[in-house]
Amino acid sequence: MDITNNTTDLTIGDENLFDSERQILNQAMNDLIDPRYADNALLPRYRELAEHYRRLLQMTRKTFRISDTQGKFLQQYQHDMQSLLDHANQGFLTFGADLRVNRYYSAECLRIFGRKIRGAYIAELLDPEGEYGELADLLSRVFLADEIEGNELLKQLPPVFHINRKVVYVECKQILQPYDGINRRVIMLVLTDISDKQKAEEKIRYLSYHDKLTTLYNRAYIEMMRVELEKTEFSPLSVILVDMNGLKLVNDVFGHHEGDCLLMAMAEVLKQSSRSTDIIVRWGGDEFLILQPLTACQECEAVC
Repeated sequence: MDITNNTTDLTIGDENLFDSERQILNQAMNDLIDPRYADNALLPRYRELAEHYRRLLQMTRKTFRISDTQGKFLQQYQHDMQSLLDHANQGFLTFGADLRVNRYYSAECLRIFGRKIRGAYIAELLDPEGEYGELADLLSRVFLADEIEGNELLKQLPPVFHINRKVVYVECKQILQPYDGINRRVIMLVLTDISDKQKAEEKIRYLSYHDKLTTLYNRAYIEMMRVELEKTEFSPLSVILVDMNGLKLVNDVFGHHEGDCLLMAMAEVLKQSSRSTDIIVRWGGDEFLILQPLTACQECEAVC
């Protein structure tokens, strides 16, 4: 009776797991309590066999449940990690000694490279429009070297690549990745699209040295270039000072908008009158400056 009760407990909440095996065990338990077999000499051995079968089935089901739980946990962990990488706004990928991109990579890689990259040749991905033979040779040498020498070789990798009209900053490091029960060395790349950042920096740099209204150079640019312009290779250096008369009156009578229009028109006149080698500056207010490297007096007067 104890065996029967244990078997009943075994079936609770099992659903369809090992359903046929449970049916066989239940039939054996019914045979053991059937009066027709009470005097059978094999009954004790049959009972022992059924008990062992019950224990084996119970342990097997427990093992499957643990395995199933672990499998679900690993799937959830993998999903969470992939989701984390996909929302990091950075590209993550790995590749081995064959220089082919491994199976898993973040979603940002699709945007950077414009296509799926599993199995793609990493050197060609990073330098699609150039000669990537040297790059491939450098990466191959990393896998032939030990870890320390490999890290030194990776420092020779250019930090910035131009990929699909994007400016991409690339960081790399060697990591160990489990594969077929062993850890193999792979290179992980972290790719960051810095196109917008670079454009913003270029705009800031441009505005730092240019007058916003006229787009001419400003005083800060001349201060930066002063030491360079004082060198003998720019001599003789001619300077033209330009002052607009009546600008304050225009601003007072017609408004600053009309005054700005006159300043922009004046800038265009200076551009058309000067040479490509001249440096035209809005010095401040209604004052302009034209620097003429390698220009003698007569040439300067001609521009005036």
